[in-house]
Amino acid sequence: MRRISRKQIAVLVAASACVIIIAGCTLYHWAKAQTAEALAMAQTVDKAEVKEMKNDNITEKTSVQLRDHWTVAAFGLDSRDPENLKSGNSDVIILMDMDGKTGAVKLVSVYRDTCMDIGKGTLRKANAAYANGGPKQAVRMLNENLDMEIDDYIAVTWKSVADAVNVLGGVDLEVTKNEFRYINAFITETVKSTGIGSYQLKTPGMQHLDGVQAVAYCRLRLMDSDFKRTERQQKVLRLALEKAKKADMATLNNLMVTILPQTATSIETDDLFAVMKNILKLHITETHGFPSEYVCEKSGGADYVFPNDLERNVKELHEFLYNTEDYDPSGYVLRTSEAIEEKKNRSKRKKIQPEEERWTEQAQDQPETTQAETESNIPEMETEPEFWDLETEPFFETIPETEQKGPNGYGPGFEAVPETNEVTTESQAEIQSQPEPELQTEASTCWRRGLEK
Repeated sequence: MRRISRKQIAVLVAASACVIIIAGCTLYHWAKAQTAEALAMAQTVDKAEVKEMKNDNITEKTSVQLRDHWTVAAFGLDSRDPENLKSGNSDVIILMDMDGKTGAVKLVSVYRDTCMDIGKGTLRKANAAYANGGPKQAVRMLNENLDMEIDDYIAVTWKSVADAVNVLGGVDLEVTKNEFRYINAFITETVKSTGIGSYQLKTPGMQHLDGVQAVAYCRLRLMDSDFKRTERQQKVLRLALEKAKKADMATLNNLMVTILPQTATSIETDDLFAVMKNILKLHITETHGFPSEYVCEKSGGADYVFPNDLERNVKELHEFLYNTEDYDPSGYVLRTSEAIEEKKNRSKRKKIQPEEERWTEQAQDQPETTQAETESNIPEMETEPEFWDLETEPFFETIPETEQKGPNGYGPGFEAVPETNEVTTESQAEIQSQPEPELQTEASTCWRRGLEK
């Protein structure tokens, strides 16, 4: 048998290395091309305006500090039309902040009923900004009220969330007895609104949830409050990220191709590809809710979450996101904090007035905030269907009055549970729906350079 010389071995090793390098480069460019192709299918509502947006209220020192972070505002819209994401109440608002040096991700859920200046001195619920002016106005609201400079945004609907969870193979979590009382009605409604098939749960306890079931879980609030709902949303997001970290390239590509056409975003190809390529580095370290100190009050017939001193809440937010101690909020935040406090106190004064005086004052009263608020004509009603409006048979037990209230007496948007004596002994076995759609298989910031080191 002929012996292979050292020179021949060296040639074979060099040739193999070249093949591996060429294959790696080919795969790299293929994956990046796939990312660009998928991202090109996303809607680019207000993309240029958001990318170029600066917050003149904050100092240059704060602006420089934010450049090591990539902050994305995620909006979950109540729209039933995934092809039109220019408006709609953003009933989910999550700030996702990534530290490019460590891959650490922090999540902050901004409560949708939080009283904020949504533009031109108009004090309304935070979720109304997107409905009134699309992603540009929603991002500007967050920047100005929170002293931030958000880099990008992404807007999704419940259908895109359900599709994403399905592509990743579902999530495992525990459904409590109280959650089980309500989840099946929301499963039914989500099937009807998304056209994605699913089935109802039979018992509480540990569950493997598909996309529709996970969305229904994220929408639950009637048995507690909107605060608890945001915790559920953060839980599902964390579980989905863990599934994505374990997924292969084909699954991640399938995820992009399936989801991005149903979204509106300002994210660039290089940024998204950096995230996909370094997904194993990403880890959610902490979650938070904003405001952290608040009081729930009615104003104008609607439930509001009023920050207990916006200035103090913004300080805590910057310490949480950026580890900034003794942050000094901008003058804009201070003025907004005073205006919110006045609106809250005005609501309290009206609540303690005798009924006759209150009716007399309402007949002569001026608008609560500004003339701009009146002219904007933003609806106060929630567009999300209430539990008793869902077209399904009642299956929950009558809940004692002591269980109908959240920790604050009522949560934002809390509705009392309708009385009923009907109890269904078993869940509907299968929900009929149309077939599930077939699933197919130079960035500006410093954060990405840190991530790729």
